[in-house]
Amino acid sequence: MSKVNCRTVNNFRYPQTNRPYWQRQAQEYVDFLQFRMKKVAYIELGRQDTRGLISITLFDYNHCVVKQHHFDSGRELMRYIEGFNAAINSGLIEVPKGDKK
Repeated sequence: MSKVNCRTVNNFRYPQTNRPYWQRQAQEYVDFLQFRMKKVAYIELGRQDTRGLISITLFDYNHCVVKQHHFDSGRELMRYIEGFNAAINSGLIEVPKGDKK
């Protein structure tokens, strides 16, 4: 399995309070996507589009957008990632047994 290249986990502007926590949350989210989605070549967090919205953008190996989630702010994006990770860790989102880390 090839490793997903997340170009902006370190370049994304995290909230000033408890920055290491938010960086770990983002890395955990990216690691999960890397593990589950085989066709994703790289991920960009906090990419701003023409409407001024912040997004999580997944790209395939042809540099085409596979999936994109839009958010009004960086804080909203990080809260989504935090909630997603909490759902995975608590078992609210079911991960098939063969896919669990």
